[in-house]
Amino acid sequence: MNKSKYDFSGQLNAGTAVLSQMASWWPRHAGCCLRYITARVSRDETGARAAADLLSDLAGEWHKAVPSTARPRAAMSGGLMGDHAALEMSLVDASVSGDEGAIERAGIRLQENALTQREKYTETIPGFPTERFRALMKDHMALLVETIRCGIGGDAVGLKACAKLRDRNTAALAAFATEWF
Repeated sequence: MNKSKYDFSGQLNAGTAVLSQMASWWPRHAGCCLRYITARVSRDETGARAAADLLSDLAGEWHKAVPSTARPRAAMSGGLMGDHAALEMSLVDASVSGDEGAIERAGIRLQENALTQREKYTETIPGFPTERFRALMKDHMALLVETIRCGIGGDAVGLKACAKLRDRNTAALAAFATEWF
């Protein structure tokens, strides 16, 4: 079935749209990322471990929710989104420790992971809006980096500004995931 935003909007307005469990996935993922950053910056290992465990569980939810044909082999049992979450945590850890090489490697691998997801979804989901997904993921990763930078630097004003942008991006990703997965 070829989905379009118009079809979904019409179904939503008519009260006939079926909303996926993905409506709350991105807000939960973004919240866990923020908890992980906050815990690592404050050296709260218990909090970091709890956030890491939840990120892993959420990745498993994503993996089960995407169409089976869009589940390429990945390094983690949570599929490509599991890899994405692990790479986000690697970027946070490298940033907290100040390891420039590890920061660069994690950043490159995050970008590669997003590209792989985009390619797989485009190839397996008819009508998948490739460029919209690319733009949303690019913003998601840029906001992750900015949140890490502000957190490490103790920039409360920057964190507040970033939170507003992160909320908008998270809402857009939630709407996107609800429609397409």
